Amino acid sequence: MHLHVGDVERAAAFYHEALGFDKVVWSYPGALFLSAGGYHHHLGVNSWAGAGAARPGGGDARLLEWEIVVPRSQDAEAAARSLEAAGHEIAPAEDGWLATDPWGTALRLRSVGTAI
Repeated sequence: MHLHVGDVERAAAFYHEALGFDKVVWSYPGALFLSAGGYHHHLGVNSWAGAGAARPGGGDARLLEWEIVVPRSQDAEAAARSLEAAGHEIAPAEDGWLATDPWGTALRLRSVGTAI
C-alpha cells in the first residue's frame, strides 16, 4: 500500500510511533517505507504530490478506507489502544476498530476470522 501524505514525519508519528510499523527505509527524499515482521515494506508514505497537502475534499479522488488484518482480536485491540494512547480517535466497529489517519483516510483494524 502506498499513500500520499502531506508530511512524512507526521505520517511516521501515526503509522510508526502510534501504530507500530517498523521503519525500513527513511532516507529516501520525501518518503518513508514501513513494514511488519521484517518484510521489505508493507506500507509506503510519500509527499511527492506536494508537501503540506491538505486532506482531500469530498469531490476529490481518494482512498476511502483500507484495512490491516492481524492474527488475533487482542492484536487488533492492542493496535487500536496504541493509536488511542497517542491521541488519535478510535471507534469500535462490529468487526474490529476504526481509526482515521491525519489525511482523513480510514483504517480498519481487525483480526483474521472477523468479516466485514
